[in-house]
Amino acid sequence: QRLHGSRQGGVWPCTSTTLSRYDADSRVHQIGKLPTDRPNVTPTVLYEDRSGALWIGTRNGGLFRYDGISIKSVPSSHHEISCLREDREGNLWVGTRGGGLNRLRPTVAEVMDLASGVPGEAIRSLCQDSGGTLWAVSQLGRVIRRDHLGWRPLGQAEHWSEDYAQCICAAPEGGVWIGTQYRGLHLWRDGYVVSNFFISGGLAGNYVNALLPVPNGDLWVGTESINTLRHFVQRRTKGEWKTFELPANSGNVAALVADAKGQIWASTSAGLLLRFDENNFVEATPKSQSGQQTMRCLAATSDGSIWIGYAGYGVGRLRDGKFWRFGQAEGLPEDYVSQIIPDSLGRLWFAGNRGIYFIKQSEFDDLASGRNSILRAVTFGRNESLPGTQASYGFWPGAMSGTNGKLWIPMQSGLMVVDAPGLRENPIPPPVIIESAKVDGQP
Repeated sequence: QRLHGSRQGGVWPCTSTTLSRYDADSRVHQIGKLPTDRPNVTPTVLYEDRSGALWIGTRNGGLFRYDGISIKSVPSSHHEISCLREDREGNLWVGTRGGGLNRLRPTVAEVMDLASGVPGEAIRSLCQDSGGTLWAVSQLGRVIRRDHLGWRPLGQAEHWSEDYAQCICAAPEGGVWIGTQYRGLHLWRDGYVVSNFFISGGLAGNYVNALLPVPNGDLWVGTESINTLRHFVQRRTKGEWKTFELPANSGNVAALVADAKGQIWASTSAGLLLRFDENNFVEATPKSQSGQQTMRCLAATSDGSIWIGYAGYGVGRLRDGKFWRFGQAEGLPEDYVSQIIPDSLGRLWFAGNRGIYFIKQSEFDDLASGRNSILRAVTFGRNESLPGTQASYGFWPGAMSGTNGKLWIPMQSGLMVVDAPGLRENPIPPPVIIESAKVDGQP
């Protein structure tokens, strides 16, 4: 048997393969058994890390981790664990009896695949509803949600039979809006489709690929005509539709965002940036932009900036009428940007054709003002054992921040989740050890 103190009070006892917890008032909570079929497994060491997860080292069974939900086996170089210790950067060091020393680094990002319950096909669009449930639309047009049973497709049992979904967003009053390919717009809530909208009911087109709900209850919709030649942004307000036709050859609506003041912006696949002023959309495409550049995404930050992700032209920033462009020459890892999402720690996360990365927003400020000459990007891709790190685009909404601060990004290989709150800088410099000193070549 092994005991370890809990950060929340009480202790963790582990006897043979059974983990329990005694809380501060001596109540016993049996957590469960270690998931192993090996015989004669006994605990050798327990360790609770800074996140509250409990690590269980064993003799003959290897290493296990309890994250507050379930106990999982963690691969190690040997089945006998002798000691555990966490360093100040969050790495866990695992001493084994025969397999040397292992280092486990915290996982910042992972792509959910079929093993996690999300089909491994591309994800088009995603959202989190008012009840906290996560929703996604797959490349095959399926609507998927995550509840207490994991990720499951919405089906006939929930009175949903369409496999032509393209985009999804939360409805302020509960449920989700689902835009489809030539089958209109639908509001699903509490197990039923409660509203349907088609051309006959006010939609400008039955093809819906972009949605934006705003705090006042309005819904903004991007759609196109059946011949794909005319494109529209529509606003549903107080039960009525208002339609705004976009300029000819504008392409379909690529993204819709509300800025810090609540003003609505739209970008198109042909490279137009549009701003809603009073009763219509007006063109706001930056004049200093080199020609018409394909836009893949938009993002808004609290300082009033609108961020533009381009296909092959890097990142654009528009604030107070001034435009800046940042590309590989300024430090971006690539010039294709499909998703942009800010986190709660002042960083902007980008996803493109070759992985994801973040850059502090202050670095863009410093570069624009001349205080710095290059952007410093922290990248995550195949070097972090992430498979298929090409981001999706073409449907809206895309990347989002969940209520717990984690970032969710639609990818061509599934759904990427980024633990942005758990990724913090370590400001403490490493210790310096002087092993020898020489003067004029002499010790």
